[in-house]
Amino acid sequence: MKITAILTAGGLGTRMNHPLPKQYHDIGGKTVLEHTISTFASHPMIDKILVVVPQAWMDQVLSAEVEKVVGGASRKVSVYNGICAIKNASNKVLIHDGVRCMVSHQDITDVIQACEKPFDGAALGLPVTNTLKKVENECILHTVDRNHVWSMQTPQVFFFEVIKKAYEQVMKDNIEITDDAQAVEYIGGRVKVIQGSSSNIKITYPEDIGWATWRLGQ
Repeated sequence: MKITAILTAGGLGTRMNHPLPKQYHDIGGKTVLEHTISTFASHPMIDKILVVVPQAWMDQVLSAEVEKVVGGASRKVSVYNGICAIKNASNKVLIHDGVRCMVSHQDITDVIQACEKPFDGAALGLPVTNTLKKVENECILHTVDRNHVWSMQTPQVFFFEVIKKAYEQVMKDNIEITDDAQAVEYIGGRVKVIQGSSSNIKITYPEDIGWATWRLGQ
């Protein structure tokens, strides 16, 4: 069973209020992205790692353990470029946000093992605990039933032929998606959701760097 991991590293980090993209911020002598790469490079089930990165930032990815792929103008295009770059006979493709540097080996193993028929893929997520409201023009319209609502994470894992077909269709129809499972949903596929970890955050705001520094130093 061959598994290729695609790590997305194309975000500009505008919410960080810093000229340096968040994936290149230093945490304990390594960048956020380097921490993520190390976790996947040391995982026994991962056969190959592709890092999708903008052309202008190619020189910032120094790891010899990965193959670099030029990213696109959006995450959707970047992931598609990564999928198109898979030349070996991978059975499964794992897709992960490069700025989720605190993902654990256990979460990676669990989501890979959950990607089995009759499902087309598997994804990590957390049941929503906050009250959800639908709001329009700063006014609450109604409360959303949270009993069936999950907040999605990465990694997400799919059978190669399924995710390839899904992204080809999404690109052809110019559909906007916010995660990879949505692409599979679009073609009628079934994605299993398993519970992830609250520590597997996506580095987005300046305070996230402080949290990650503390967590990775444990």
